[in-house]
Amino acid sequence: MNLGDLGEFGLIDRIAGFFDRDNSDIVIGIGDDAAAIRKGEGIISLVTSDMLLEDIHFDLRYTAPNQLGEKALAVNISDIAAMGGTPRFFLLSIALPKDTEVDFVENFSKGAALAASRFGVTLIGGDTVASDDKILISITLIGEAPEREVLCRNGANPGDQIFVTGTIGDSAAGLKLLKKGINIDNCSPENGELIKKHLSPSPRVDVARYISRNHLATSMIDISDGLLKDMGHICESSKAQGKIWLDRIPLSSSYIRVAKDHGFNIKTVLAGGEDYELLFTIPMEKVEELDKLERNFDCTLTHIGEICPGNGVLLYDHENNIIDPGMTGYDHFS
Repeated sequence: MNLGDLGEFGLIDRIAGFFDRDNSDIVIGIGDDAAAIRKGEGIISLVTSDMLLEDIHFDLRYTAPNQLGEKALAVNISDIAAMGGTPRFFLLSIALPKDTEVDFVENFSKGAALAASRFGVTLIGGDTVASDDKILISITLIGEAPEREVLCRNGANPGDQIFVTGTIGDSAAGLKLLKKGINIDNCSPENGELIKKHLSPSPRVDVARYISRNHLATSMIDISDGLLKDMGHICESSKAQGKIWLDRIPLSSSYIRVAKDHGFNIKTVLAGGEDYELLFTIPMEKVEELDKLERNFDCTLTHIGEICPGNGVLLYDHENNIIDPGMTGYDHFS
């Protein structure tokens, strides 16, 4: 068996199986957006880590160093947000070829500093090493939240309703445009909006804190691997089934205007990933409370499905027929 057979999450399970995880200070361990460690007096420390590898997660032909720095930190901030936490500190480790220009490092740092300033996060350390030919970025982000407000993937219950923030598929569409050679500085407003969603994601920290602080959601995750894949994570952890209505999935006006011309399809929306929107479940009796959230944060919320007894994720068309989309989402080793 090789890693292609095992898959990303099979690999994680194999590695984790060698370690003792019996520690009373661990509230949430491996398997969520962030680990949660009891800090004392009802406060939880949230810790997440993410890596970006050149030519796998980013391409310098169409990603400016400042955009890369901003995004590298933003995707970690999104993980803390998905747990209902507030990001606080981060460590940055980076491997760089020896012939890397100093200008690259400075502009990368400026981008990361912009995200850090926007979300109140402070750099506290890290590491730098030389690499043979590729850039590797690793960020570990530390956040915190009151213990009773921390949100996990495993709390969804039959009868809960499924909601998403914003629109889905824009980032994947933006990446497709970049790969076609379309430049954000010289393209239509619609194309530019989609490309911006890919290069400069905006994590929903304030919205997520409102949801967790007011105990609205039973589970939550950020959409990084794709809508279906991440819904599957909630369903697997909650031992429940997610029913998604295809015609309710929110699409931006920019996506709709250019989808046909560029061959965007259902896979772009359902499995493209890197939307960094919030996907959460909420009891039916609390759904009306979301109106206040939309008004307070100018954030669209869309009701896209419901939790049922069973397992896995089922996709339905407008006539309530089950659709097989033929894919789920991103897996590093598949």
